[in-house]
Amino acid sequence: TMFADIRRSLKKTLSFISKHEPDDVAFFRSCNVTLRAWQKLFEESNIYSLTSESVTPRFARCLARVPIEFSHEKQSWVQINTLFDYFDTGLMSADDFLSLFEGEILASWAYTLHCATLEENKPNLLTGIAKFYSVWKERVFGQLSKCTKSHLALRGDLMVCRHFFGGLE
Repeated sequence: TMFADIRRSLKKTLSFISKHEPDDVAFFRSCNVTLRAWQKLFEESNIYSLTSESVTPRFARCLARVPIEFSHEKQSWVQINTLFDYFDTGLMSADDFLSLFEGEILASWAYTLHCATLEENKPNLLTGIAKFYSVWKERVFGQLSKCTKSHLALRGDLMVCRHFFGGLE
């Protein structure tokens, strides 16, 4: 059928982009543009499947390399924001989004917070921990007036809430 042919062509296009675009963020943005052009023609499940097969594995590798910095000034948000943007456009399933966030970001975040609490004799340690936590809380859960699809998905996920609110103890 015509849709099967287009799907094969899209898969080949995503594979081509992956092989020829070394920059992860540029790759994700290119995939976003490519798939969005076909988003209204295909069922959601087909778009999710293409993303899951061709984009999600690279997101996982990319996010695994992102260091979670205790200092919010040093934190790079580019890859994390790209994940949020990609999910917010409706090209990624909630399962893939939550798996990427939980597996590649949340565990590192919890580890960084835990390591910070073990430091002794550091001036303004509690202030630094409070700042780290509040910056991440706003990034993860958003503000009430500016909630996106990604913020709502993270707010509704038990694992994210357990890890995040467990950091308060």
